[in-house]
Amino acid sequence: TEPVVTETSTETASTEVAITLTPAADLPSLLSQLVQAEDFELRAALIQQLASRTEPQVLGILNALVEGQLNSNSANPTQVLIVVAEGEDPDVVDALTGKSIGKSSQFTLDTIPLNNALRGELRAIIARLQLSSADKSLRLAAAKQLISNEPDISMLPIINEQLKKESDSKVKAALQTVSSLLQLQSEDVATRTE
Repeated sequence: TEPVVTETSTETASTEVAITLTPAADLPSLLSQLVQAEDFELRAALIQQLASRTEPQVLGILNALVEGQLNSNSANPTQVLIVVAEGEDPDVVDALTGKSIGKSSQFTLDTIPLNNALRGELRAIIARLQLSSADKSLRLAAAKQLISNEPDISMLPIINEQLKKESDSKVKAALQTVSSLLQLQSEDVATRTE
């Protein structure tokens, strides 16, 4: 299924691009659309769709994407690969199955590009997914990563919502630290004094 992009004109001289995505029926179709996306706005919409999926490999795919390790394979365009070991001919695994493909020529791998805004949005998505994981060690690791990576203030509602749900004392303490750090960053006086 191909994404549908339509153009609509406004009354001013500028042109807006409206993106209408056909939801992918399955993860392989969605990854195919992501690989073929030619602009960052479309790629952002596809990443949102990917983040809403429940397949277990989604988090690994998103992590590989933000780290620049998610690649299309020009030798086999239907295959999306994750680089697991760098080098002249890096070791890769199939993004969908997790199965090792072995070494792949660096000349057949095309990294899926991101801009800084999309990379930041993707990090927030990954943090949200990790913080809502059933695995408390993953939740704790995500909270600790947020502490060390100076989280964006836009994460505050997500952190506060997770704090309400969290049952593990170690994870809750780490989330409280993140929330406090974010509150201190806020320009809103009421938020800083909570």
